[in-house]
Amino acid sequence: NKGIKNAKTNLLNHENMIYFNFPKNKKTYICSGETIKLSKTKNLDNDKYYIISNTNDNINVFGIRAFDSKRSTNYPWGKIPRQYFIVPSTILKITPKSATLNINTIIDKKNSKENIIKQIQEKINQALIKKDEKNTDSIIYKNKKTYPDKKHYMKMFASAVNIINNTDIQKIVLSKMESNNFTGNQNINNITHIMENMYKNCFNYVIKLNNNDFFLGSSPENIIEIKKNKITSNALAGTSTVKNNLNNKKEINEHSYVVKHIKNILSKYGDNVKQGKKSMLKLN
Repeated sequence: NKGIKNAKTNLLNHENMIYFNFPKNKKTYICSGETIKLSKTKNLDNDKYYIISNTNDNINVFGIRAFDSKRSTNYPWGKIPRQYFIVPSTILKITPKSATLNINTIIDKKNSKENIIKQIQEKINQALIKKDEKNTDSIIYKNKKTYPDKKHYMKMFASAVNIINNTDIQKIVLSKMESNNFTGNQNINNITHIMENMYKNCFNYVIKLNNNDFFLGSSPENIIEIKKNKITSNALAGTSTVKNNLNNKKEINEHSYVVKHIKNILSKYGDNVKQGKKSMLKLN
């Protein structure tokens, strides 16, 4: 309805925004603001927050974390924090059947009852009020560059083949980066709409750190999911533009390496590791 559309548009354009869209549009979270910003020295347990809620007894924490948070950040990730977790001020949760708008605020002796009610009402109004969207100019990309270039990449490839042929290493993943400059205004509403429709089997995300810096992408990989005493992870490897090619030896071996690695890790934390059925994902 109009209220959900307004809230989605308003929150997506907030300066501090987190957008998480789960595969098959099972659920979408759009968050704005920071009620609590967590760090290594500050977390919910240490500060002993008591939760008062009219919906449930849980508090939602959102954020991102690098695989190795202790490493220094290199180009091009210099402005992206390696660890960033917050309790948002406003959370819009959308599912196929419902939508809820949650407002988080800290209640302490410094805030009067009247002031707290006023703050909550202001956040609700900011989320639901209809605002005119800015006109979006045509996006023009220019100065496309690839790192490393083809010559350097082929050297990396030859080196990787040599290592695999002469050592016990069985798999090496090479990557490259494309850099573009662009003119025009990016419309986050349009970007999230495209992601939701083009990458339905992926986890889509946008982290807006400020008005100039965004971290966004789509990934079909569910690294880890914990529910009660059950840990789940997905092994995802082997890709092709031709479906039948996924059954060749190279793709099967590539997938098997990942399955074996995940099973070895999970066996350290549980005594009943099970492997599910293999399936194919269509990513575009």
